Amino acid sequence: MKIALANFEITDSIPKNIKTILQLINTAASNKADMIIFPEDSVTGLRNNDKPEHDIKLGLTIRSAEILTIRELARELNIIVVLGFLELYEDKLYDSSIVIHSNTLTVDTYRRISRGWHGAAVSPNFYGHGTELKKIDTKIGTFTILLCGDLFDDDLVEQAKNIDAEFLIYPMLRDSYPKFKAYWWEEEFEKYREQIQKIGKRTFMINGLINSKGYKTFGGGWVLDELGIVEKHLYVFKPGIIYYNSDDVFIPEDSALDIF
Repeated sequence: MKIALANFEITDSIPKNIKTILQLINTAASNKADMIIFPEDSVTGLRNNDKPEHDIKLGLTIRSAEILTIRELARELNIIVVLGFLELYEDKLYDSSIVIHSNTLTVDTYRRISRGWHGAAVSPNFYGHGTELKKIDTKIGTFTILLCGDLFDDDLVEQAKNIDAEFLIYPMLRDSYPKFKAYWWEEEFEKYREQIQKIGKRTFMINGLINSKGYKTFGGGWVLDELGIVEKHLYVFKPGIIYYNSDDVFIPEDSALDIF
């Protein structure tokens, strides 16, 4: 089993993001990856302003031309793709992650349950949320997905712990506020690690990289084992791909904070 974690600078241009995603899928496939995982909202970015007339223009369906292009490439290259975007489904907008299976055009969809991706006063008639975690079966094993703030919901953490899946995929979009400093992330990372330790599954954690006016995220990616020990990491603020190969013998990395 070889899994790629991929990061790139997510822009306000969906076509530009799609082009980069396709390039990264090709790169991962050429390196014999079975799966590639992208951050939360990597197709659309998180540019919503809690106004339906604005935000509806950001949403894509799983059958939109943009998503179908990615689905077709996944099938052609025989690679599983885990991809995040703002999804339009039955007249509601969701913060979603889809799993594109490598041998068909079918997908599994996970819709974020926690509500931190929008303001507290938004219309429930337009902004939607998922209701349950899923066990997703693939040719390389089983996993479940949590998105960003889901990891800090105790009920969801308990469900993720108890679900009969081999590993956890955890895409997020964590911003750089307060102004990013290594010592700040050291403290924050421990909070994430503690939650992952409660779940007790190998975790593939990928944070989006955005550098737009008024909203910045710092990227980074981590593979943590069942005890929360970092096995692989992708530097923050830098685009790139890292690979986890289950056949490798891992020497734990001293710090997830060797970041620059």
